[in-house]
Amino acid sequence: MNIFISDDNPIVAAQNLDDKRVVKMILESAQMLCSALHLCGASHLAKYKKTHINHPSNIWVRQTVGNYNWLLVHFEALCDEYEFRYGKIHASRSMLADLKEGAKYLPTGTLTPFANCAKRSDMNIDYSGINDIPVAYQAYLKDRWKNDKLKPKWTARGEPSFLKDLYADTNSSAT
Repeated sequence: MNIFISDDNPIVAAQNLDDKRVVKMILESAQMLCSALHLCGASHLAKYKKTHINHPSNIWVRQTVGNYNWLLVHFEALCDEYEFRYGKIHASRSMLADLKEGAKYLPTGTLTPFANCAKRSDMNIDYSGINDIPVAYQAYLKDRWKNDKLKPKWTARGEPSFLKDLYADTNSSAT
């Protein structure tokens, strides 16, 4: 459970993700949005059961409508990315109208600082102490992608600019 906040703009953050994470994060984003709805009195609009409710990302999503709406825009952008890259519509996109309606059940408030969960103990990656959250997630993703067995791909889209030096030692780049 995570939100890879590699940019303050939720659309750019979605575009920055590689193919593997675009697919994975559509589901995780939908689960977090649905969990927020369950916990804010709108279970009738949630298509997924609540899960990982004490995870810092889940707590952040339900703190304010501003946070919820950021993830909602990110979720829609991830769905758009899936369609752009694969020419298909992700099944989770069908819940978008209900998730949008659910925003009115969230506590009022603007966007608050993002939760920094840029950490994977089993991979010895930890950028959770960096205050600039997009910078922390960019570093986290670079480490993750550098150590992936298969190089990450961005079908029909170039890799994000923050990766320009990731493959410098091999004189190749992800495609």
